[in-house]
Amino acid sequence: MMNKVAGRALPSLTSLRIIAASLVFFGHGAVLQIFADPDVNQSMFHLSRNASPVGLSYFFVLSGFILVWSHRPEDTSGQFWRRRLLRIFPNHVLVYAAILLMIVAAGGRLATTDALASLFLVQSWLPHPTLWQNAVNIPTWSLSVELLLYLAFPLTLALVNRIPKRYLWWAAALIAGVAIAMPFIVNEYWPYQSQSVTTEAAIQQWLLYASPVARLFEFLVGMLMARILITGQWPRIRPIVAVALVIGVYVATLEIELMGGYQSLLLIPLALLVTAYAAADLAGRSRLLTRPWLVRTGELTYAFYLVHFTVLVAVHAAYSGQTWVGYLYDARQFTIPGGILFLVGAFLLSLFVAGVLYTFVEQPVMRRWAHPNNDHTASRPPVVEGAG
Repeated sequence: MMNKVAGRALPSLTSLRIIAASLVFFGHGAVLQIFADPDVNQSMFHLSRNASPVGLSYFFVLSGFILVWSHRPEDTSGQFWRRRLLRIFPNHVLVYAAILLMIVAAGGRLATTDALASLFLVQSWLPHPTLWQNAVNIPTWSLSVELLLYLAFPLTLALVNRIPKRYLWWAAALIAGVAIAMPFIVNEYWPYQSQSVTTEAAIQQWLLYASPVARLFEFLVGMLMARILITGQWPRIRPIVAVALVIGVYVATLEIELMGGYQSLLLIPLALLVTAYAAADLAGRSRLLTRPWLVRTGELTYAFYLVHFTVLVAVHAAYSGQTWVGYLYDARQFTIPGGILFLVGAFLLSLFVAGVLYTFVEQPVMRRWAHPNNDHTASRPPVVEGAG
């Protein structure tokens, strides 16, 4: 039975979102190979190639956690789905249209099937070799997975709520164990080839990294961790311990390509991180991550995620004297100070665009339509939102 702590605001989890989004940003920035010195490119790529998978895993764990945390018995499936769709689609459609116009203006071409799949955010639902990789806005493959997890949430919540509280830790450990074992088992019989562009390799990566099945484990563990905290089963692990564990596992897995399906190696540390900071917020022990400016920045991360990759490649292509089509262009490279300045500038520009979207699209839509007068959720205390 849920106690009275559920639904309280968790500002630290909001602030952690911008840290996770920054990992995604700099992981994508490393792919661009922006430095003139190949050794610097190699070092940056080696250190940050797994940053994006870790950031995304945080968001999937966070989504499961927050949806359980903020749920109320009187909340119907229809009310829940309305709020989720209103949060996802207005910003998505606007950014999608802007990118599509840029592609058309630059003389690019895009398959109709790919374009429609990414518009309706269904590109990650099926093992199609190009749909999730050739979206108009490539990073939205994860939103496609989120959307399906949202649609399934009433069912998964009913199942998770049936687990007796004394078995919650066992259930979380079992699901995390299956998630960790899955890539090792699959890759034993179907080896992952990171440099391959074949249909088979694309489908394998979809199965282990970009499919709803692969991400369901993270989502479920997040849901279970919320119930663990709500039912008083949390052993009060301090946030600094969870942070150290995340960093330690990240360093230990630098030689492993997490996009081969091994993102699950960070699942337990990230689940502990989310729950530890939530517990710290409830106890009033979290100070650094509750600062208003940091929480406010964390609120921009959905819009930031939507625009960051396009800003990166568009600015880089413009600096190279070109327009990008399908994210392909002959890139100019930078000195070390110039490359750092480029990344910082692109990050701040992405954050500015995200602020405009959040202020003039996301917030007005949610205020106007997310909580109609007959929706009891309008009177709930504010809680941090999950991933987009």
